[in-house]
Amino acid sequence: GVLSSEQLGQLEQELSPFADSYGQRDVLLKCPGLRPLLATSTDFFEIIQPYASAPLTCVKHVYFDNPPTSNWPVYSHQDIVISVAAPRPAATNYQGWRTKHGRTSCVAPAAVLDQMLITRIHLDNTDAHNGALTVWPGTQRQGVLKPSEVQAATQLTAPRVISASRGSVLL
Repeated sequence: GVLSSEQLGQLEQELSPFADSYGQRDVLLKCPGLRPLLATSTDFFEIIQPYASAPLTCVKHVYFDNPPTSNWPVYSHQDIVISVAAPRPAATNYQGWRTKHGRTSCVAPAAVLDQMLITRIHLDNTDAHNGALTVWPGTQRQGVLKPSEVQAATQLTAPRVISASRGSVLL
């Protein structure tokens, strides 16, 4: 209940060009009206601010719509790829460099990922059957894992489904 019905309606209006799309990367660039909408949401920033130890910079912004008619599986994974400004940092602990659609990205080292705050805004109600986030508590403390290690880690602890209602913000 962080975002009001009015705010959600405004967000949905800005996202309307993607009504027939299952997802879009770089959504803040493609929908320039989103940033001011979020910037003027006092409740949104009051929730985020206590977790920010430095000025916030958005490094990845993705819109997902997983409709029931096309419910694809999302396999267990870590969100470890970040978008970066070129040129590449000299540090060798950044790996997996690629440029796609004019954007440069890489796998960030655990020390960088530990400083990140992932924010998920829910435009719909979610549950175990409708796009809720599933996490394996404690696995984030294991650092950056290979895909096979991710699968092994998910066998060691019970998953937690984080259901959310429309207008909720998950950090």
